[in-house]
Amino acid sequence: MAGSVIAHAEIDALQQLRSADANRTSYYLYSIVEPCPLCCGAIYQSGIKGLYFAAPDSYAGNTSVFGKTPALSRRNVEVYGPYPSIGAAC
Repeated sequence: MAGSVIAHAEIDALQQLRSADANRTSYYLYSIVEPCPLCCGAIYQSGIKGLYFAAPDSYAGNTSVFGKTPALSRRNVEVYGPYPSIGAAC
């Protein structure tokens, strides 16, 4: 996806998951910044358990959408953040 307009770090990480990986429902994604709408949709569709993020994004952050729309309410996505200490560890 290098050079693509949809090449976001979260999507790049999720693309590395194998579709046959039965453990994906126990995986968490760690992000420095609160994911945008595109990445939140990808996180939901990936089937991972949840997300940790370090810093809120007042412009494009969209984690509040989980569980708020019919399309994103069929399963729970755990969201934890902001946690500034995650960013400091990176």
